[in-house]
Amino acid sequence: MFTMFAMLKNSWENLVARVFRHAIAARCRRAGLRQQTMPMPYGSVAYLDNAAAGTAIVLLHDAGADKNSWLACAARFGRGQRLLILDLPGHGDSGADLELEYDVHSQTERVLEFIEQLSLSQVHLIGNGLGSAIALRLAHWRPQLCVSLILINVGGLPGPASVLTTVLGTSGKDPLMDIGSLDDFKLLLELSMYRVPYLPRPLLHLLARQKIARHAIDLKIAADLRRDLDQSAVLAQLHLPTLIIWGADDKISHVDGAALLHARISGSALLIVPECGHLPMLEQAAVVAARCTRFLAAFNAA
Repeated sequence: MFTMFAMLKNSWENLVARVFRHAIAARCRRAGLRQQTMPMPYGSVAYLDNAAAGTAIVLLHDAGADKNSWLACAARFGRGQRLLILDLPGHGDSGADLELEYDVHSQTERVLEFIEQLSLSQVHLIGNGLGSAIALRLAHWRPQLCVSLILINVGGLPGPASVLTTVLGTSGKDPLMDIGSLDDFKLLLELSMYRVPYLPRPLLHLLARQKIARHAIDLKIAADLRRDLDQSAVLAQLHLPTLIIWGADDKISHVDGAALLHARISGSALLIVPECGHLPMLEQAAVVAARCTRFLAAFNAA
């Protein structure tokens, strides 16, 4: 009886996983994105590409997330510009080697190598959380490569304590990366968003299982990022068009970080999104996509 129950449970879980994969694939098709894989010296890099003409927009996700976090926003960009959405090494469908280093410096080198492998002479960079920290480092290293920056809820900046800081101080456990149970996963969702959307129970459990399975690599990434996540030292040296977007109710990166960026990056534009947490491109995809499109339109006109 137990064996039969286990078989039925596995069959059900496999079915839910298959339906979820098909749903993601359908969203990619609607956005004109095709899944690709690029072999690199440190392992394969999975990415989405719409193969459009023009200067590419490279989208970089947060720590512990993956390329799918951009799909709602990417679908609203339209197909007129090239979109490249990669899984950072250690994330998503890209290689995840516990022997690699995953600090900002190392990840920026890998993103740069990815861009060079595609023979891109210039790019627009859009990043969320860790992705924004990488975008800042890359723009500092190669200002001639980066046409513009869009920074969404940047991670690691100095400033007032966030809800995350309080949770860390209370439990001593990283609630964003140390995910070992369904309750841990639910807390991650609550911290990441202003209002967690309804998730059917089978989907919630699937996503939790997938996150729990990444426990070891997530802990490695979190430990490495403590070395250099803060990129505030380079802000005053940036002189390229920059749009800053921040969820007003971010529990992970305090909204005061937006004012810090705006003050230190000369000529930057700022959008604070109300009733929004750490993931504006998911929580308020239409608002974010519309603002990004207007910002990027100036470069298309030129």
